[in-house]
Amino acid sequence: MNKITKLSVLLFVLLFSINAKANLGGYYYSAIHVEAVVHENNTWEITEREDVFFTEPRHGVYRYIPYTFSLDVKNGKGEVTNKKYECKIDDVEVSGSEYITEDDNNNLVIRIGSEDELVTGAHTYIIKYKLSLPDDRTPDFDFIYTNILGADMPAEINKF
Repeated sequence: MNKITKLSVLLFVLLFSINAKANLGGYYYSAIHVEAVVHENNTWEITEREDVFFTEPRHGVYRYIPYTFSLDVKNGKGEVTNKKYECKIDDVEVSGSEYITEDDNNNLVIRIGSEDELVTGAHTYIIKYKLSLPDDRTPDFDFIYTNILGADMPAEINKF
């Protein structure tokens, strides 16, 4: 990795501002804002702000964060290989409610809310975690790839 790339990766800040509004059966996301600081050692510090509006009483929301992915990689000879990667997710914190984490089908699941308490109206949850991408095993280049929101984000994204 050359010095410019290292510096770019070290200083790279990914800023997503997403307006999402899709009724999911009792609640919708009025806004989702994601920031990611990418470090030279291939770790990302992620902060998500999720503004959720509960239209009827619910215990909370689930946040699914994928930690596996596959990518077609071309080597120096032009040959393409599909490689599977697994990320590590650490240091999960949620403010705005109690939470627990569990693994489910290659996702870290954060269950935000209380099984003893129902919520209605507007609520904001701040989710922080560290995502460590694996070594890409490609000596010719380094890549940055991840789908922070995941394919199963249950909201329509109107603004990116």
